[in-house]
Amino acid sequence: MQSKNLDYLIIIIMVLCGLYAALTGLVMDVLNLPMLIFHNYAGYISTILAGIHLARNWERVKIVLRRGKRILA
Repeated sequence: MQSKNLDYLIIIIMVLCGLYAALTGLVMDVLNLPMLIFHNYAGYISTILAGIHLARNWERVKIVLRRGKRILA
């Protein structure tokens, strides 16, 4: 699998897990339900994938942070 395709796959899974965790959390809160299946796991997976995504794109992240630092200064 190409590197760019892997990045897209990570982003898609991360967004889906994040949406699932947010929606199930909202439903549980509004309806006062007990913990739904995989709610915690979706949050953990989303967090881990976010870390992997940042690590894989760290050079680009540094460039963006440097630009922001110059703009704010």
